[in-house]
Amino acid sequence: MSIIAHINNLRAPRELPFTPGERAAQRVREAPDFHTLPQAERDRRVMEAMRAA
Repeated sequence: MSIIAHINNLRAPRELPFTPGERAAQRVREAPDFHTLPQAERDRRVMEAMRAA
C-alpha cells in the first residue's frame, strides 16, 4: 500500500482531517474555469492556494 492510499484510508472514517492547504487547493479546483486553463496555470494556482493557507 502506498503512503497516499494509507492516508486516504485514514481520512475515509474521519480519523485524519484535511489540512488547510488541502482544503484551499480543493476550492481552487472547484472553480468553474479551472479545467479550461493550461496545466501549468492550474498547478500554479493550486500551489499558490496551498502556500497561502
